[in-house]
Amino acid sequence: GAILVALGPDFAGPRSLYHTPLGKILPGVPTGKMLEGSFRAAITEKGRLHPVTAGPGVRQGEKGWGRWLRQIESDSRGGVTVMTGSQGRPLLMLDRVEKGRVAQFLSDHIWLWARGYEGGGPHAELMRRLAHWLMKEPDLEEEDLRATVDGDKLSIIRRSLLPETPPIKLTTPSGKNEVVKLQPQGDGSATTTLTVDET
Repeated sequence: GAILVALGPDFAGPRSLYHTPLGKILPGVPTGKMLEGSFRAAITEKGRLHPVTAGPGVRQGEKGWGRWLRQIESDSRGGVTVMTGSQGRPLLMLDRVEKGRVAQFLSDHIWLWARGYEGGGPHAELMRRLAHWLMKEPDLEEEDLRATVDGDKLSIIRRSLLPETPPIKLTTPSGKNEVVKLQPQGDGSATTTLTVDET
């Protein structure tokens, strides 16, 4: 299963969704405070590696994104914070809970991007990628290793949230083992291409 929540002022109060059974799976814990005033969303270091927010369709024009006007102050108790907002506090958090996934927006102002307020932001692309990640689209897995063959070329792609990409061990059809280094691409993926003769 999957759940996506975009939270408004009620989340900070005594009748918060956090105080229901759903609260057990939410990665953000409300402090009870609202952060009023304009701010610009920003992608975190982990967010620059996460497939939901790492793609150019989301990151493009980040410095010029339109501002949002309120946010629920929350502490993180798990998951990955891929975007921050007011005062550098978590704005978009993603987590895996058992076999399901959770996405939590700690603001109800993403609609400002959709309306083009102050130039808007990547509303459609971000929500598309978020929905596909929640539905377990293979291309949006955070930890992934793939190899494809095209003619005499073997391409290896590894995606990870780790800051450094370790080399991989490749076993050829003849049984020979090789250590192959991958080149980081700056978006959480690292790749290499080998010719069949090399393997």
